Amino acid sequence: MNLLPIIFTFISAGAICLITLIPVTSGNVADGSVNFDPFSNLKLNLVYRNHLDVPIRNLSANILLFIPFTFFLSWWLRHSRQLVVMVTFLGAMFSCGIEFAQYYLPLGRATDIDDWIMNTLGAFIGGSLFVIVKYIYSVIVINKRRQ
Repeated sequence: MNLLPIIFTFISAGAICLITLIPVTSGNVADGSVNFDPFSNLKLNLVYRNHLDVPIRNLSANILLFIPFTFFLSWWLRHSRQLVVMVTFLGAMFSCGIEFAQYYLPLGRATDIDDWIMNTLGAFIGGSLFVIVKYIYSVIVINKRRQ
């Protein structure tokens, strides 16, 4: 059994926990704040502040955060049926757990539906990326064997 995908999966999960569950001690503490209105921060920044750099950066970071996790998770579970669906679901559940922890633990962080949506999208992209890489790798290996 190859331990490398398991190790990388746990390292990336640990990195996600470090990034999302470290208590916020700066002046921008949002303890217990909840946002269930999808993309409302994006709308507010567009309408009232006329710029999108901060919300786009935040949304992009949430997507990028989960791509390595589900890529390595897909590598670990590569023989499973409906791999992309499974790792997307597992990524969504992991993200949901993080959002619950941010709400219930005194971390000074906000619970935001946008984070969950973007993390789930990142999980889907990570799983899909693995399937694409696996396909390309198999094509290369088959072509080398034919030569």
